[in-house]
Amino acid sequence: MIRKIISNLSLHRTNAVSLKKGRRILYIESDDWGMLRMRSNDVKSSLIEKGYPINDCIFNSYDRLENNEDVQSLSEVLHSVTDQHERPGLMILNNIVGNPDFENIKDSDFNQYYVQPFTETYKQYNDTGQVTTLINEGIRTGCFLPQFHGREHVHINNWMNDLKSKQKTATDGFEVGMFTITSGIGSDCKKEYLDAMSVYTSMDLNTISESISEGLKMFSDTWGFSSVSAIAPCYMWNNDVEAVFHQHQVSVLQSGRAQIIPGVNGNSIKRRTTGEKNVSGQMYTVRNVYFEPSTNKNSDWVDYGLSQIKNAFFWGAPAIINSHRVNYIGSLDPKNRDFGLKSLQKLLAEVKKYWPDVEFVHPFIH
Repeated sequence: MIRKIISNLSLHRTNAVSLKKGRRILYIESDDWGMLRMRSNDVKSSLIEKGYPINDCIFNSYDRLENNEDVQSLSEVLHSVTDQHERPGLMILNNIVGNPDFENIKDSDFNQYYVQPFTETYKQYNDTGQVTTLINEGIRTGCFLPQFHGREHVHINNWMNDLKSKQKTATDGFEVGMFTITSGIGSDCKKEYLDAMSVYTSMDLNTISESISEGLKMFSDTWGFSSVSAIAPCYMWNNDVEAVFHQHQVSVLQSGRAQIIPGVNGNSIKRRTTGEKNVSGQMYTVRNVYFEPSTNKNSDWVDYGLSQIKNAFFWGAPAIINSHRVNYIGSLDPKNRDFGLKSLQKLLAEVKKYWPDVEFVHPFIH
């Protein structure tokens, strides 16, 4: 009860000091599109047989590279409810534009990291051939807007060092074409190599700078426009990374309510609010609605989402929904996608019912 009260007070504070737009604005930020995760149900079973607690992690349980049906079904849900200007629900697809090139990395005897464009990764599956076409159609109709999440979702130096030294979890994952698998250590981005933009050494900064520079070019080459905003994997980045983004004209930094600043001796936390700006003039936008149906299918996600949206609108803040790709993926378990889509459709319908003047638009990206 005390924890819930503290959380509610924190949400009130976040929204109270956020930039006010004088409108009821709502959009969804969804991470991990284009990223490799669990390869297949056969791979999942093989890892469980090796003793990995795969079912303890929703991303290992449900999340796979998006397929045609995932994207088509999501588009239909977003179009099923329109705002006061007849615009569909808007989802920011935060795009990982590349994945590790396992074959070339292995051929280098783990001495060199290679990246594969995510559009090439699609070719490894027989159900992803229309994904980019469907996303482009969603861009045209206004339900999708890709933005930059990273060239890859892996901390290159930490992962490559562990592969070189034959660390068991890294090696077991690599053998089945994965770079991250849960090993019973909880949600620890560093230990699972997910904190792709975490700077622990000067070498890390050089690697990450190159990754961001190349990744942003890959993004614009794929979609035909530059990414105005970026979200660091695991919400973990520091001022040096912000400076790299500034060099590449990224003016909006997506964030959770807390930015995690990595350090060799532990992480520190910096609270962020929507509309706040750094010394370079880059603006932070803060996710203030948590909507992750895959994490607990026994919860009333619609009611929980509405309560957070109500809080945002009470203070005149945009409602920025945090909802990862995993909630809308069905190739490993169709019931997962069905539950996520039904929850999202109902949430959007209830929002339109309670706030007919809602606007499904990104107020900081034009």
